[in-house]
Amino acid sequence: MKICLCMIVKNEEKYIKIAINSALKLVDMAVVVDTGSTDKTIDILKEFGERVEIRHLQWSNDFAAARNYSLEGIDADWILVLDGDERLICDAQKIREKLISSTVDGYDIVEESHMGGGAKGKAMAYVRLFRNKGYQYQRAIHEQLNINQSAVESLKESTCKIIHYGYLEQNMKEKNKAKRNLDILLTELKKNPQDDFLYFHIGATYGAMEEYKRSQEYYFKCLKLKQETGFNNFHFNLIKRIALNYFMLEEFEECRTFIDKILTNKKCEGFVDLFFIKGLCFKAQKKYKEAERAFSHCLKIGEAGDFPTVYGRGSFLAKLELARIYINTGEITLAASTYEEAIHDSHNQYKEGMDEYKKFLSENGLLRASQ
Repeated sequence: MKICLCMIVKNEEKYIKIAINSALKLVDMAVVVDTGSTDKTIDILKEFGERVEIRHLQWSNDFAAARNYSLEGIDADWILVLDGDERLICDAQKIREKLISSTVDGYDIVEESHMGGGAKGKAMAYVRLFRNKGYQYQRAIHEQLNINQSAVESLKESTCKIIHYGYLEQNMKEKNKAKRNLDILLTELKKNPQDDFLYFHIGATYGAMEEYKRSQEYYFKCLKLKQETGFNNFHFNLIKRIALNYFMLEEFEECRTFIDKILTNKKCEGFVDLFFIKGLCFKAQKKYKEAERAFSHCLKIGEAGDFPTVYGRGSFLAKLELARIYINTGEITLAASTYEEAIHDSHNQYKEGMDEYKKFLSENGLLRASQ
């Protein structure tokens, strides 16, 4: 059984070696389509020798076309798809054993996006590992494989996950990704004006550009088109983003009203991000008791893995917000102990909030006492 890595890249010198090295622990070979790199990407790819086939394609504002070119003529049983700014973490032996006895055609893999400052988000990266049996990508951007979802299962995060670095603020600025994506999306929308998928991603792109009013317009158009399909991962992501846009626009009452309406659906009761954003609204309005209840409820829910959540909102991030509330209410001792809990929370791998905590201790004459 052979597994081939297929990638499309452009100017990925920063992460490409990490991406390919991580995949080669699982795959037998790799095909990389370069769409016009002007940095050291090609030189780095050549270092891998015969294990990596380099193909060249002139960029035509069509991600599906580039993906499909990477799939052409592949001599392998399974195909793994990664981007040049991603890293695969997996138990290669377990995955190979699973593929040998597999009865499905594809696997979704959890994607963990690193966004700077220790912040991380989790979502499902759809069908990143699939049988080599003629599947093709569709859509010029945010391309999708034409595979029936009934033939797809999800790999456990403990077995396999993808780390994505592309949304780090510095990377977004370096590549001007948001502007590039928006141009393609708006062109596609003219061709397909009733496509909820396009409305969602245009909204997300405007959000990345901090144009929250425009973002909200497209999100609500998407919500209207999706209202009959019910709640799924896509829908959860949409409502979270609408709530966050309200918060960024400082429309706190509208945000809380929207969240409360969503929470009447029992399927959303465990969506920690909604309670977290609601807590941020209360805090911004100086309604500290209500904010405390919201963040405490986040801790009660915990790190729920069934939703597209920002990692930490069910643990240390909620504790940090509680500590800030206690400072505002003058409960200094309680703030100090809550900071301690947040810093040493088992989910807080990067000790987020440590500098803030030290500043708090210094300003309140507690630094020596804590050492």
